[in-house]
Amino acid sequence: MLKLETQKYIISAVTNYPVSLSEVKEHLRIIGNDEDNVLSLYLKTAIDYCENFEGSCLTEKNVTAYYPYFLAYMALPLSPAVLISSVKYNDGSGNLVLYNGEKRLDSVANPSYIYFPESLPVVSTDYPNSVEISYITGRGERMIEDRIKQAILLLVGHYYENREATSSAALNAIPFAVSALLYKRNF
Repeated sequence: MLKLETQKYIISAVTNYPVSLSEVKEHLRIIGNDEDNVLSLYLKTAIDYCENFEGSCLTEKNVTAYYPYFLAYMALPLSPAVLISSVKYNDGSGNLVLYNGEKRLDSVANPSYIYFPESLPVVSTDYPNSVEISYITGRGERMIEDRIKQAILLLVGHYYENREATSSAALNAIPFAVSALLYKRNF
């Protein structure tokens, strides 16, 4: 199967964090709202770390991916894909046209794929982003295991306690604990 790499993609909205700010504050035993901004930043960073480690999106995201042309199977840049919102293509005169043909989503594969079983329209190669696929990705709150939530909380605590790049104290690394939680067990 020929794999077409996406030229670029844009994330337009992120919702449903797997751990809430109130859970972070409870974990860190913080009362009050003085540090909510920095805690939110640490939370987003910890989620990004876990998503990169897991190789899949934990939070629901609206993604638009751009490709130079169509293929029968097209890999989506972020997985797991939940729903294809739209597929558009350049008609050769610079206009994006909605593709109304049949399309199937393989959200089990990593990366997720979109499959076009019928013949595809010819797109102009004069435009580098001739095909635009908009979709929703993310596991959803119910499908995030407790081990991942615990890893996020450990990372936020680590970022909170170690705010500087250097320290004179002898620190023990916690990434081992985080990676042990995130390691996929295939029994």
